[in-house]
Amino acid sequence: MIPQFITSAKDLEQVCDALKIETEIAYDTEFIRETSFYPKLELIQVATRTSAWVIDVRAFHQKGKVDARPFQNLLEIFQNPKITKIVHAAFGDQECIYSAFGILPTPIFDTAIAASLAGMGDNIGLSKLLKECLNVDHAKGYARTDWSKRPLSKPVIQYALSDVTHLVQLFDHLQVQLEQRGRVQWARDLAQEFEKLETFDAPPEDIAVKLAQSGRFQKKDFGVLLELVRWREARVRRLDVPRRWIADDGVLIDLAKTKPKTAEQLSAFRGLSKGESKPEHAKTIFDA
Repeated sequence: MIPQFITSAKDLEQVCDALKIETEIAYDTEFIRETSFYPKLELIQVATRTSAWVIDVRAFHQKGKVDARPFQNLLEIFQNPKITKIVHAAFGDQECIYSAFGILPTPIFDTAIAASLAGMGDNIGLSKLLKECLNVDHAKGYARTDWSKRPLSKPVIQYALSDVTHLVQLFDHLQVQLEQRGRVQWARDLAQEFEKLETFDAPPEDIAVKLAQSGRFQKKDFGVLLELVRWREARVRRLDVPRRWIADDGVLIDLAKTKPKTAEQLSAFRGLSKGESKPEHAKTIFDA
């Protein structure tokens, strides 16, 4: 019997053997990101209609990073076009797998999108959705768990399992609702956005255009905004810190509009990291 909490390559292979014969599987992730630009993957939960497992990604670390080699069969399953991957509110989970392994699970079925198209409201939470569709009570109380801590308690592991245990059954229920409304392909088309690399690695040009459209913005300032976005995106990736630690979107827009010209003006700019007003960094901002 395969243990529910997977910490060895042997057990992971057994999980993959169980998954690869299915036509629909569910997956979820747990990660931490409060102090980094890239999400730090800690757990991958996977499930069939009858079984569910939590894979301890930290157990497969080598020198502080995920060793992808034991995950190759799982990644092949995640990309197998004959197996639908069911996930709730896919963006964060897809981004996490992409950041850790450089691939995106496909094809996916997003239960949040499906629920919206089935008339259950936008952005419905998993707990409410499971209750309304399957009369299942979803575990609560551990959403703010530090998933990097080890060992994980049994209640925490059970909470992680509960995120995927009923997802395949939820897929069955929502699929019927979509078929009745003629919206199966619509749900598929919307979910496909989370299977595109550009969704998670948007070029600075796209970010700048989106920011410029968010409010009153003069065309003459767009070139400045674009250069500032390029600066920030490179900076947060190099330092692996959240964007807000350097400069959030509103700060970039205000910088592009006001164009401070001295280090004194820059250091007084609220919302910009104080370290960025130092001469060696400020020059890049002034150049922009």
